[in-house]
Amino acid sequence: AITQNAGSSLTVSGVSTLTTNNGLGQYYIGLTSAGNDFQGAVNADGKSVNLTDGSGGLILGNINATNGLTATSTGGAITQNAGSILTVSGASDVLIADNGLGTLYDIGLGNVGNDFKNFVLARGQNITLTDSAGGLILDHVKATGSLTATSTGGAITQNAGSSLTVSGVSTLTTNNGLGQYYIGLTSAG
Repeated sequence: AITQNAGSSLTVSGVSTLTTNNGLGQYYIGLTSAGNDFQGAVNADGKSVNLTDGSGGLILGNINATNGLTATSTGGAITQNAGSILTVSGASDVLIADNGLGTLYDIGLGNVGNDFKNFVLARGQNITLTDSAGGLILDHVKATGSLTATSTGGAITQNAGSSLTVSGVSTLTTNNGLGQYYIGLTSAG
């Protein structure tokens, strides 16, 4: 695993590349100190990937997580490097852009090629999610601004028992240019 000492903080001006894949399997990546400041994109290849940034936002690069992604930013938006791809299997994807004091930030993960294989939980201001393979499953989502969800490889649906709270406009698209898929957000919550 790649972890960090309790109470420590990481300040990285450039790109961070974290790999726990030995060709036979992957291990946990957990860099979750509230004082971390990843100023460049973070690339990660691991089992569960858990990242926290406390200053200026979190930029995700290429992420391959076989057992879930948790990305938390308490100091700015969660965004995605141009041309990067997120491939997340296993556990749910938790995306939080919230300083804990009532200020929420944007979550912008709209790159073509992203593949969230399980359901996505997100809390932020304006939230943009794109999934290019197999559909997009939303779980608990809170957007104090808008929600833009795009799936070019399957339906947009909602996890049973989850709730979506969107203060602004919701834009849902399942058109890949060749056809369209089902959109079903039917939870009573």
